[in-house]
Amino acid sequence: MSEPATVIDLSHRDNLSQLIYAQLRNEIIGGQWHPAAKLSIRQQAQRFRVSVTPVREALLQLASEKALVLEPRSFRVPVLSRAEFIEIRKARVALEGLLAGEAVVQPDAAFAGRLAALHEELIGAKLAGRYDVVMQRNRDFHFSLYEKASMPQVVSIVEGLWAQTGPYQHSLYRRETAVPADTHDHLRVIQAVRRGDAALAARAVVDDITLRGVRLEEIGAAEPSGFSDRA
Repeated sequence: MSEPATVIDLSHRDNLSQLIYAQLRNEIIGGQWHPAAKLSIRQQAQRFRVSVTPVREALLQLASEKALVLEPRSFRVPVLSRAEFIEIRKARVALEGLLAGEAVVQPDAAFAGRLAALHEELIGAKLAGRYDVVMQRNRDFHFSLYEKASMPQVVSIVEGLWAQTGPYQHSLYRRETAVPADTHDHLRVIQAVRRGDAALAARAVVDDITLRGVRLEEIGAAEPSGFSDRA
């Protein structure tokens, strides 16, 4: 597995640590780093072609948010226990259901169309086997909806929860049976937005988390490897 592409604009030298932080956080949320993967400060500095200082600052910030674990000579993507995963999932159900319901206050055909376009890109990427794009479009879909709720503090908390569970998302695409495209919960969300049905939007999001998301048996069975180990 190759290392993720470096897509940040390093010309903004005065804000390097935040740019590196945002890039790595997006990769973690998107499942591009697996549980137990190690991130070396020196390797990441070489990757981003910067000194170790902004990389260390970025990794420390991620560790403070529990997206990484600080070790003596490096940082590591956490390996969740089942109890930790259940706790996070319960929090996601409560908060993301709230956001979905608050986001749908009236029928909005234009916004439903934008969500539908994101979902179509997701399905196209899945058919093409481009799972990095699938996970990015899944995130775009959910957070486009959540941001409509105008509850930025709650959205920030949810982003932190996604950073803790993102490394397990790759397990969704190793299953023998996938969710059929015509029964995807995203379609119910789109329908809810088109109708202005807040309750349906909340139920669809909760089902997406609890019925289609990472399963308990997949916790603890993650590959102990990541991009930095195979650079």
